[in-house]
Amino acid sequence: MGWYILEETGVPYEYGHVKSEPMEIEVKETRDVQTFVMEDDYTQLEISKLDTDTKAPVKGAGLALYKAELDSEGKPVLDGQGHPKPGELIEERTIGGEFTGGRLSIPSTRNASYTVTEQGAIHIDYLPIGYYVLVEILVPEGYASAPPQLIHLKEIGGSVEIQTVVMEDAPLKPVISKTDGTGKEISGAVLEVYQMLEDGSKGTLMERWVTNARPHLMTYLPLGNYVLAEVRAPHGYLAAEEVRFTVKDTPALQWVTMQDLIPQGIIQVKKTDEETKQLLAGATFTIKNLTQNRIVESIRTGADGTAVSQKLPSGGTGIDGKWELYTYEIIETQAPNGYVLDTTPYQFQFQYVDDKTELVILSYPLSNKKGTDQPPSPPPKPGGGDGGGSITPPSTPSEPTRVEDRWEIPVIGKIIAYYPSRVAGAFQKLVKKSPPASAENRRDTRWAESMDLYGGNPVADRRPAVEKQEKRQKKHGCGYWCLPRSCRSDSI
Repeated sequence: MGWYILEETGVPYEYGHVKSEPMEIEVKETRDVQTFVMEDDYTQLEISKLDTDTKAPVKGAGLALYKAELDSEGKPVLDGQGHPKPGELIEERTIGGEFTGGRLSIPSTRNASYTVTEQGAIHIDYLPIGYYVLVEILVPEGYASAPPQLIHLKEIGGSVEIQTVVMEDAPLKPVISKTDGTGKEISGAVLEVYQMLEDGSKGTLMERWVTNARPHLMTYLPLGNYVLAEVRAPHGYLAAEEVRFTVKDTPALQWVTMQDLIPQGIIQVKKTDEETKQLLAGATFTIKNLTQNRIVESIRTGADGTAVSQKLPSGGTGIDGKWELYTYEIIETQAPNGYVLDTTPYQFQFQYVDDKTELVILSYPLSNKKGTDQPPSPPPKPGGGDGGGSITPPSTPSEPTRVEDRWEIPVIGKIIAYYPSRVAGAFQKLVKKSPPASAENRRDTRWAESMDLYGGNPVADRRPAVEKQEKRQKKHGCGYWCLPRSCRSDSI
């Protein structure tokens, strides 16, 4: 008779039970049989498969549960990547599907069984305590596979706590970046992504969008090969070639970059004696980017009287991702020996033609008078700025007039850009004019003519094209010498 403590010394762990807490019992003075009940609780484990971003259940994932491989000290063994090594297979199951057959037993265990919850999770009862490894053997479409996950099933009864394990799948995330040559994101490009067929051609259209000066994130794109194509390049940029890329099995962002380069331009100046037209060497010019307020280059005429700039960008990408036209200025900073310095600044722009014209070349004849002049100040160094002044936009020329089968373009003190001709190697050239002082000298201008800049020979007769352009110019009323698909009234 009296009080006693009942303690469990042998626990049927292999059946999924956990040790009961010691219990006090009182043995009374009676002839009746006194009974005492000690109940063993059992383990309960719930495994869920969730989307990393939305935390919603993921359907269609195949999972396998293994016993963990243990070392001599009973600790899980890790592989070279730090993942637990699986040992004996316990059970395989496709998670997230509907199950209506009640509870299923797990043959590899003494007493364990499982069922599928309304939320799509797997609920396992009577799984022996210990270490397990959860492995994803079937990855749902549009997701990256999850690494093996270690499970430590503790000696805790299900009435106290249902132990939970969550394995997350991250959506596959290719990021499409549309940039100019400097890495700035641009806006206004129409892009499409297609599945790539075995022969490398485009298959099913997956997505179409218009860029907005920010990288475009695609999600849940299945593993495989794709083609990124540009349907339309934005104004001011060159069209890009198709980009082929592969979506790989990784939860990290996968960057795909397509570049739309900005057209470039070259200015070449030919220096001559104003009276004799002799080619002059030794004239130095400074080119300044007025839009950016910086000196970009200094050029000098050689024995052929010509000075040629390096390739200069026609514009740049603004903060809104749109193309901005640059305005340049060229000024003579040192005259040839024995000639008067011409300090007249000439502004010019490399006008955008289309998304296939990579280079625009401007060529201008300039002349000097003989005489002496005060030594000019040293020209600014390239890359610097004078720190002041505002940009003066080029003056708008008046209506061109037809004169002796050629065009006479009055321009008021500015150099106006010209455009590539449809004739190979030929360009339309507009040069600096002095403002007419009176009606009598109104025609005292230079000619705008079509010339082969590489061979110096006049190109084929373009009168039909000129007559066609005359009609277009009247229609547009832009007042500029423009070609089809490159009218300034369409581009400003």
